[in-house]
Order: sequence, then structure tokens, then C-alpha cells
Amino acid sequence: MYPLLRPALNNVYAKIQGKDQRAQVWANKAIKEDLEWARMKVSESDGVLLLKSVSWEIDGVTCVMATDAYPEGIAFWYPATKRGFVASNPPGTPSTLIIFYEALAVLSALQHAHQSFPT
Repeated sequence: MYPLLRPALNNVYAKIQGKDQRAQVWANKAIKEDLEWARMKVSESDGVLLLKSVSWEIDGVTCVMATDAYPEGIAFWYPATKRGFVASNPPGTPSTLIIFYEALAVLSALQHAHQSFPT
């Protein structure tokens, strides 16, 4: 896992914004340079192991959640109960902050889970 390489996707996000999932997107110079930078960093790094175990056991898990972020807002949902939550970003919020929105979606999901399933 290479969490510090996510900034290399900022130009990709800007390029695919508003496009259909099946749309072809041509890589421009900025995207090429970002991905080349990420490739170089991956080849120099061992990555970051966040978990001791490579596989997760689902037994005993309180909840499983999915999160997503997009320039217009953030969302998270519980697949087991099919409950989801969406929040819009304030008008005029720059789409270049996608990594911030991704982190905000994860933090919002964790806070909701903590409030819903106190230990």
C-alpha cells in the first residue's frame, strides 16, 4: 500500500471529472508526469504494511462500510443493511481537493460507525 502516492492521481481525477465510467480518457503531459513520479516512488519504496495479516477475517466484525468521494460530495454506506449517507460539498468548493474529500468520507464513516456501534 502506498498512501502517500495518492497526490499523483489529482490530475487523473480532474481529467475524468464529469465523464461516464466507460469514457476513454487520454493521458496528457501532467498525468504522464504524475504517474511517472508515482512509478519512481514505488520502485524506491517497500510500501507501508498497515496490517499484520494480509487477509481479513469477517467473523466478529461489527460492521463493513464502503466510502467514496467525488467533487460534488462524499458518501458512505453499509452494504449489509443497504443504508447509505451522502453529503454535498459547499458550492464553489474546488474539485482539486479530492484527496481531502476521500479522507473526509472515511473519517465521516468511522465517526458514524463509532456512534452507531459504541464499544
